[in-house]
Amino acid sequence: MKKMSDLVSKKVKGGAAHYHWVCTVNSFWSTKYSTNASANSARKAHTVKYPSHSLNTYVTSCTGRC
Repeated sequence: MKKMSDLVSKKVKGGAAHYHWVCTVNSFWSTKYSTNASANSARKAHTVKYPSHSLNTYVTSCTGRC
């Protein structure tokens, strides 16, 4: 086993990681996406539909039960 620095160890995701896109305008959390790219694609579709939300949306990773 390789020893990791504190910074690297904090970036390790344990368990089954998945992704959500979030819109803070209406406190909306999307369903689970298995890849960052698919969550980002859905986020972009939301910002096309609602352009004023573009600065308030982001993609986040999640390893817990949600």
